[in-house]
Amino acid sequence: MGGGRLEPVSRELNKNSVVLYANSFARRYRFSYSVCTMMLTACVTLNSCWPAIGRGIGTVFTDHIWDFAGSWPILHHLGFELRGTVSGSRMTHYRPEDYDPVTHRTHEPILVCRPEHFERLRSAISEAEGLPGT
Repeated sequence: MGGGRLEPVSRELNKNSVVLYANSFARRYRFSYSVCTMMLTACVTLNSCWPAIGRGIGTVFTDHIWDFAGSWPILHHLGFELRGTVSGSRMTHYRPEDYDPVTHRTHEPILVCRPEHFERLRSAISEAEGLPGT
């Protein structure tokens, strides 16, 4: 990155890659470390920006539109996709039906990553059983 321009960062997905997540995801889901490493932070907004500067291969969240709306066009510009981990559907624009009408959280975890990494990262995500709040 130079001259104030955002340019795609080439990243290979391997066991040393990092996917960022926040507590909201960890309350209901698990991630298999056989694919790569996860880093827990407390801020979905920040997690949505880190992959754009090459600080992580992606992020996964179950949060509100306002938590990631600002980074969404930047991520799209850099070749990242936002996709549902259950449906596999790509989020290309705001659709009210993608969010719970009471909590305003996404109905399913959203994985932000490059298209070529989606299936492998998605395979590492499973619903946690027996945890509080599940």
